[in-house]
Amino acid sequence: MQIPPTVYIENLCDKLIASHVAEPHEIVGCTEAEIETLMTDQGVTFLPELYRQFLLILGKQSGLLFQGTDAQYKYLMGMKEAAVELLQENGKPFDLPADAFVFSDAPRLYIFLFPNWR
Repeated sequence: MQIPPTVYIENLCDKLIASHVAEPHEIVGCTEAEIETLMTDQGVTFLPELYRQFLLILGKQSGLLFQGTDAQYKYLMGMKEAAVELLQENGKPFDLPADAFVFSDAPRLYIFLFPNWR
């Protein structure tokens, strides 16, 4: 039996609170409409279900979990465009796949992305 992705994210929330990385009021998720807006902004039609659940539960605030890294909703809009610019500034070591979703970066240092693997 496969464990639903929501269970993993809820367990993460419990651990964040227990370890004082986040207070309950610091855990705020995105709406489905906000997730759709992000997907449109980045030109993708697919997100891994576990990441979608992460956004729904922790997408806007997650305490200190991503301190120093841009990974919350307020940073994700335009992040793919910024990643393309970062790659160009660094000699374009690779092409960012058109269907990739860029979900995190440390400004001007590195990027993380999901390729469209189903």
